[in-house]
Amino acid sequence: MRVRADAGFYQDAFLSEVEDREAQYAVVAEVYPPLKRRLPGIASQRVNPLWEMGECWYGARPWFEPRRHFVARRLIETSDPSPTLFTLGRYQYRGWVTNLDLSPPGVQHFYDGRAVVEVRIRELHQDFALARIPTRRFAANALYLEVIRLGYKLVTAF
Repeated sequence: MRVRADAGFYQDAFLSEVEDREAQYAVVAEVYPPLKRRLPGIASQRVNPLWEMGECWYGARPWFEPRRHFVARRLIETSDPSPTLFTLGRYQYRGWVTNLDLSPPGVQHFYDGRAVVEVRIRELHQDFALARIPTRRFAANALYLEVIRLGYKLVTAF
C-alpha cells in the first residue's frame, strides 16, 4: 500500500501508524525552524530546468527517529508572481518526508499524482451533485450514487 498526504498529516503518530502497517508514504513536510536552518546546507542536484532536489535525514521534535526528507527548490525570478510555496532567500521550496525507495524526482512525481485525485473530487462535488447525500436511507443513497456514477461514465466516455 502507498499513501500520499498533505502537510496536515506531517505528524509522528500518523507516520508511525503507516510504518507499522508496512506501507510506503510521501507526506508534505512542515518546515519547522530546525529543518529551515538545514535547507541551505542540503546538497542539491538539478533535476529539470527549474528545480533542484536534495535529501537529508531529519528528526523533527518530538520524533526520536530521523526520517528521510526530500527538498525541491527553485530560484525565484524577479518576473515570477508572489510564490505560494515556502521561501528562504532567493529560493522557494517544497519538501516531503518519505520511506519510498525512489529518487527525489520519483517521490515528487508520485506525490504530484495526488493532484489528479483532487480534480476528480472537485468534479464530483461540483459537476455531479455529490457535495451532499440527499437522504438518510442507505438504499436511496446507493441508488442516487449509481445514477451519478452512470452519468459520470457517460460524460467521460464522450
